[in-house]
Amino acid sequence: MSMMLPEGLQHPDPSVRLDALNELLATHTPAETIPVAAHCLQDPDPGIREAAAEHLVAIGTEEAARAVVPLIQHPELPVRNLAGEVLVRIGAPSIQALLPYVDIDDADARKFAIDVLAQLPAYDVVDRIAARLDDPDTNVRLAAIDALAALGATEYAPVLRERYRFYPAERPHILAALGTFRDARGLQLVEAALNDPDPVVQYAAAEALARYPIPEVLHLLLRQVEQATPEARPLVLYDLIEAYESATGPVPPLPERLRPYLLEMLQEPDLSFKKAAVRGLRHMLDEATIEAMLEHAGQHDELDLALFEAISTHPRAFACVARCAETGRMSLDAAAGFAIALLTHGRLDDFQLPQAAQFLQAHFESLDAETKMAAITLGLQLQHPAFFALVQQGLHDPDPAVRHYADDALCTARRSSAYQS
Repeated sequence: MSMMLPEGLQHPDPSVRLDALNELLATHTPAETIPVAAHCLQDPDPGIREAAAEHLVAIGTEEAARAVVPLIQHPELPVRNLAGEVLVRIGAPSIQALLPYVDIDDADARKFAIDVLAQLPAYDVVDRIAARLDDPDTNVRLAAIDALAALGATEYAPVLRERYRFYPAERPHILAALGTFRDARGLQLVEAALNDPDPVVQYAAAEALARYPIPEVLHLLLRQVEQATPEARPLVLYDLIEAYESATGPVPPLPERLRPYLLEMLQEPDLSFKKAAVRGLRHMLDEATIEAMLEHAGQHDELDLALFEAISTHPRAFACVARCAETGRMSLDAAAGFAIALLTHGRLDDFQLPQAAQFLQAHFESLDAETKMAAITLGLQLQHPAFFALVQQGLHDPDPAVRHYADDALCTARRSSAYQS
């Protein structure tokens, strides 16, 4: 995309170029700014690229899209990706601009055009995309399958089922599409794929089954969990939990034999697997399971939130937290955080509330400053006699930041009769 740019946009200083671009965009018509902004999507400076992209998206016309779409053939991947992002943000007007590139000689451009169309409201052009199912390039064919799935082109499910037999490289993508379609006639094919010798096909089949909102697939996934290798089992368990939670009708309880697998899954480094394990274990809680789960507290805020949501309604949740802290299975700061959260959400009865206050008081000196301040705040909010001593501890804490915080918090709580001098 070559063109004569205003002198300011050719300056070596990016700040000068950005000022020149902003002035041009503000003082000229879209017909004049569109080609300049599209050209600036290639600028090495991120601020200039962002300004150009925002301008084109704000215009949001087919003309803007047509100026951007040649950049999907740019030799630099970041430029291609930015062009695709702008086209997606422009939305429906980008569809007609992209269509010629579905049939262009460059296979990479064909694939990229189809990938972008898959993110647009492009159902009306699914026939043009489906024509690339016979493309000589494998990646283009796979992109076409994925796009048909993303666009909900369920009328192509019979074609994909037929292709499954003859094109092994396409099988994972076809299975994903059939799962997205929730294609009833493809269920037998998906079930058979669970036993495919290719593990990639097996995983794709398990993921596809998880999309079918019928209880029957749970039995298939349960069988697959027990047959899977230890390396593959977390993937299948994840899909099983997804299917279980998305089932629309009555479902049986998760079988007890899944408990050790789900506890093992908590050891996985992937946060999404850990959270899925927690979601599964919340259906089979007992005190031993809660304590095994709490061993993983304090690793990540999202995981802590999932753990709290899972255990908070159990009547013995606080007892488990306290026991884990006392035995070293859980850090004191994490345990105190869970105790404070249980108190804040009103999950402890009148008998447990003093126990929680005693727990926080007994370990107050070992807590970090942030947790101490949270405990002080809670104690003042609850206005329960069990927390008076904890607030006093804050007023005499060795850390001056904690002392000052406790003093300030107490001053604001003076209106409460429980804390009148």
